[in-house]
Amino acid sequence: MTIRALYPITALLLASVTLGILTGCGNGQAEQSSQGRQTPAKPPAEPVTLTFFNPVNGVNTDRFNSEYGDAIRKKFPHITTKFIGVDTANKILLPERIAAGEQIDIMYTSVGMIHENVLKSGLAYDMSDLAKVQGLDLTKFEPSTIELIRQISSGALYGIPTANSYASIVYNKDLFDKFGEAYPVNGLTWDDLYQKARKLTRSDGGVQYRGFVASFNHLALTNQLAASFEDAKTEKSLINSETWRKHATNLARFYEIPGNEVTLTSAALTGQNNFFIKDRIAAMYANVFPFTYLDPENAATKGMNLDAVSLPDYPDMKGTGSQSYPTFFSVTGMSKHKEAAFEVIAWLASEEFQTIQSRKGIQTILKNDKVRSEFAKDLAYANGKNKDAFMPVKPASPSVVTINNSVEATTFMTYTHKIVSKELDIVTALRQAEEDMNKKIAEAKASAK
Repeated sequence: MTIRALYPITALLLASVTLGILTGCGNGQAEQSSQGRQTPAKPPAEPVTLTFFNPVNGVNTDRFNSEYGDAIRKKFPHITTKFIGVDTANKILLPERIAAGEQIDIMYTSVGMIHENVLKSGLAYDMSDLAKVQGLDLTKFEPSTIELIRQISSGALYGIPTANSYASIVYNKDLFDKFGEAYPVNGLTWDDLYQKARKLTRSDGGVQYRGFVASFNHLALTNQLAASFEDAKTEKSLINSETWRKHATNLARFYEIPGNEVTLTSAALTGQNNFFIKDRIAAMYANVFPFTYLDPENAATKGMNLDAVSLPDYPDMKGTGSQSYPTFFSVTGMSKHKEAAFEVIAWLASEEFQTIQSRKGIQTILKNDKVRSEFAKDLAYANGKNKDAFMPVKPASPSVVTINNSVEATTFMTYTHKIVSKELDIVTALRQAEEDMNKKIAEAKASAK
């Protein structure tokens, strides 16, 4: 015990002795008074079962326990966790779970699915008061994540961010070596990347290699330009705008490179994914990746010699990365254990748990340099990898996300495929996409009445 730690005890003893000398028999009264002021021990927490729900097909109890459940039960021994998910093969989704009387305490989902599962389901619950009572400091988060959930919640707090992800470029080092091209580095512009893609798109030994492929949906959802699909006030599509035209034009040129042309089928995610992973003929792949994608033992990329680079810059937006694509945890309105549920969520957003996750290669939602510095330290294959590619210093501002966002993203992706496959020119495609989207917005409003 240090001298500083002993000081309060010593001072108390001296005061007691002095008081005894002055008052004779007053020492007993002081002792009784001191005992009366002691804070009563906190009663043990009552056992409680919390049920978690995730709407992604394939997420099961084992995965939940590996990612969250085991850690939660270790931290909170009085809490029993239960997981329920979806079964798309048997058409058991969230509405069926609710209709069957399933009680859900906590729902967790990506930003792309939060409207569909939290708001449309009627399970949304404003956690603002719980955050105040339990002392959760919202200023510790990467600001765009809180700005995003406040916008989605119309000022309320329907979710707490617990993990993050961003778009980046993963590249096949073996193809760069094969063709003698220097590896890409952080800080390149899109023009720089385009020139690399041109050099790496070539025929060799009867094989057509491709310099660049992409997930058009993910790049739209996390776009660096903060372009939104819909004006939340007018409820009109924004797809036919200069901002979206800039985004589409930037990507379309990669598919005008001779040898990198695509059809509607190969422009889709499966086709682009197959070029990079299955056929292994694409040098660079733009998408929202987990760091584990670089694991040479990853089932999908096993044996590939991969590294990553940050998403390229627009020349007039130097240093701006992609938007955040966070995961949110939400206490539901039906939960009978809201305080306990929020305590768990707050811990998942704590420096303690975020450090655990960061060391596993999961991007933190905290603006905490200490946590960021721990990124991927538990992963042997992370040595020598460009870890900064997964954590932009300056994420783009968040787009406006409305209740129609998933439909709008799908519409934009469909027309992007038509652009890059030369089915439609950009001007025509965006005009038709706008008309299509406005029709869908009107239909959604009518069906909601």
